[in-house]
Amino acid sequence: MSYAGIARAVLIKGAAISLLMPNPALRLMSDIDLLVADTDMDRAINALSNAGWQRVANSPNVMSHPSGWLLDLQVPATPLAEAIHREALPTPMPGLMIPRHEYHAALIAVHCFQGHGERVWRDVVDARLLRSMADWDAAHDARALGLATKSGHDIAIRAFAEFLAELDAMLADSEFAPSSSASERVELLRRMAGEQTSEVTLHLMRQLRRPRGARRAGPQSHLTVAHDAAPRDLA
Repeated sequence: MSYAGIARAVLIKGAAISLLMPNPALRLMSDIDLLVADTDMDRAINALSNAGWQRVANSPNVMSHPSGWLLDLQVPATPLAEAIHREALPTPMPGLMIPRHEYHAALIAVHCFQGHGERVWRDVVDARLLRSMADWDAAHDARALGLATKSGHDIAIRAFAEFLAELDAMLADSEFAPSSSASERVELLRRMAGEQTSEVTLHLMRQLRRPRGARRAGPQSHLTVAHDAAPRDLA
């Protein structure tokens, strides 16, 4: 996006989370969410149009690509979204940035409480991944809560944090231990997710077993540093 004169184009949710995973393809997603300043919206649409994207009828800020991808352009319109956009971190992809972990975790907590079904479990997996980064500490939790409070979402993030703590305790239980057979663990996941769960949900919930303290290694590891650096209904 930098070539189009857009200084800050910030990937959020699934697209940003995928960059923190050992294999980005592990993060299932149905679209790409991109946060840009209101003053950059027209430039972003023009740049995407020149790259083969087309505007979706009745959704002026949603673009589709012949490959089948959808891209949802959003503008920051809450203190949380503004902070995510203002203090985003660079990525190896020129012109694209990702949120600071604690700000992204706050956004995901709010998104989770506005969702249902498999979307909720994606948010749970994403939040646990962010909180498993080696440099996450109590200060990150405090900053996430502070920003959520400014946007009027403090109840959602507090409840989400409590849920994650309970889930961590459940995952540490012997019933979920590595010694359990694969079939037993899958059956437990089914009970956790409900009777009508799909294979997509199971795929997401298996990722809950990601060890805490794990982080992506290799040339992209710089994405997790410099921390003292929404869906449309949140922005």
